[in-house]
Amino acid sequence: MLGVVGSGTMGNGIAQVFSMYKHPVVLVDVDMAAVKRGVDAIKGSLDRIVKKEKMTADEAQAVLGRIRPSTSVKDLAEAELVVEAIVENAAVKEKLFRDLDAAVRKDAILATNTSSIWVTKIAAATKRPDKVIGMHFMNPVPMMKLVEIIRGHDTSDATTARVMDLAKGLDKTPVEVKDSPGFVSNRVLLPMINEAIFCLHEGVGTAEAIDTVMKLGMAHPMGPLQLADFIGLDVCLAILEVLHKDLGDDKYRPCPLAGGASTPTHKPMDFDLREELVAIRDLARDFAKDVCAPGAAERDRKEEFPVEAVRKAGVLGLMGLLVPEKYGGSGLGNMALCLSLIEVNKADASVGVTLSVHNSLCSSCINSWGSEELKRKYLPRLASGELLGAYALSETGSGSDAGSLTCKAVRDGDHYVVTGSKAWITSGDHADVYILFARTGGEGNKGVSAFVAERAWKGLTVGKKEPKLGIRSSSTVQIHFDKCKVPASNLLGELNQGFKVALHTLDGGRIGIACQALGIMEACLEASVKYARERKQFDKPIGEFQAIQWKLAEMKLRIDAARLLIFRAATLRDAGKPHGLEAAEAKLFASQSANWCATQAVQVHGGAGYCADFPVERYFRDARITEIYEGTTEIQKVVIARHLLRE
Repeated sequence: MLGVVGSGTMGNGIAQVFSMYKHPVVLVDVDMAAVKRGVDAIKGSLDRIVKKEKMTADEAQAVLGRIRPSTSVKDLAEAELVVEAIVENAAVKEKLFRDLDAAVRKDAILATNTSSIWVTKIAAATKRPDKVIGMHFMNPVPMMKLVEIIRGHDTSDATTARVMDLAKGLDKTPVEVKDSPGFVSNRVLLPMINEAIFCLHEGVGTAEAIDTVMKLGMAHPMGPLQLADFIGLDVCLAILEVLHKDLGDDKYRPCPLAGGASTPTHKPMDFDLREELVAIRDLARDFAKDVCAPGAAERDRKEEFPVEAVRKAGVLGLMGLLVPEKYGGSGLGNMALCLSLIEVNKADASVGVTLSVHNSLCSSCINSWGSEELKRKYLPRLASGELLGAYALSETGSGSDAGSLTCKAVRDGDHYVVTGSKAWITSGDHADVYILFARTGGEGNKGVSAFVAERAWKGLTVGKKEPKLGIRSSSTVQIHFDKCKVPASNLLGELNQGFKVALHTLDGGRIGIACQALGIMEACLEASVKYARERKQFDKPIGEFQAIQWKLAEMKLRIDAARLLIFRAATLRDAGKPHGLEAAEAKLFASQSANWCATQAVQVHGGAGYCADFPVERYFRDARITEIYEGTTEIQKVVIARHLLRE
């Protein structure tokens, strides 16, 4: 028995071919309506074959009879091979392959019909990379003979041989190609389609003229615009965007007419999340529910660092959301990170701040300001969770006034010798890598430089662990440097320009803390609604009293307002546009609202809310820090006011 996941054009075509060659097939999609559309498409294809008298009606019915519709990958448990044919998005595919890895038998082969994404990256989401391979069918699958067979880095010879034999048994011609974005077909085909669209966009020729030139002048069986329409313009665009991003070559830059990022648009604002963002949110939600929430209260009570949660976050890819794919991350950006942080902080704000600092203050900083050497050295290991990152800016004498820091770095040959101490370092005693700010020049902001430092280096020691009011399973420590040698090559940005690095990085960090505040708010509202339904006074649930209803209503209002501010700031940061004002507004409003919501949640719970038996007591303590770190409430107001007064 074979399986196909995804009942769209490619998926139903693959299922049809499998069944035509006598293989029982389970066709899986997200809901039965989608599967039905796929089966209906197969029936239509078979009807056309019957009309051409290449198949009898009974044979067509037998083909349909071998296809079993399903909405669960669990129905693939006994499949010998499963082919994935879903949306062209790495995060969505990786999540599916994790699910397939758990659902199907251990000796089954998992194949991806991806058009442009590294097979090796998809295989890394499983525990069987030797049994993961690419089977890139051409559209329409029943007609096209070619199947590109793409071996991942760990794909075994046995897996490759089995898949090659299967393809030949389907009367296809399998061609083995290297694992590279786009493989052969798309790297050759898509630039031609893209250039044809550019010709149309620039008025060089009509669509009919362009297709005619290619068919009659170049002996192409189909014009490029006709082919683009046949493949689907949205599919062409998705492949071009992946190729442009991964290969860094402007010949793959999508023409605006194809719907690329540069397309001018006057469409209404779209509040729906893209499919890959929904997938990463759901992944983070499951992680928060299954890994973070259990034991959160006990870890808080014991002040125990969430080692296992951080490890699993690395396995799931939540540690590399801001790291480009070429360095081992997903490169999904700040919106994806925000959605993940909201879900995680709703379950455990201590895990949330650990992931926020790692992604937004450490990995993002190296990616934005590091040399190619530094990126290759640190980003893959940070993205996988092998290394944990921290941010070392504050000192006991320089918090909001970061430009007054005294930790010094003195050049000595090909090293800087660092002496001084850092305070309030989140995850400092568990981190492997620090973004370190030290004075390399004169006084003030212009004499500060940024470096990457490693905890294992001689002269770097971890000091006092701070006893805290909230987020107690997130460790906060002092870091001491006693003539610690930092390689000059570990400089981030330019010498004496570290303050610029700090401010840019903190804009992202503030968005992360706003997400922490929003997650806490959502937890407060959820707990309060539950309690208001269950707790009775004066013979009715307290939720029927207007005083309680007004508290819940304002919690909901603040949550939705904070979400919009956060998403605006994250979208601007992802677009590379100025966002300092928007980040400050999101952080200010969300942190103040989190404290208000936490106070009201305790009030709704009454005496119970003051006791550790109910989680709102922890939410109340955790919320307080959001108005303090990564820029206090007062500093955010200063930032906003300066933007208003700037000429």
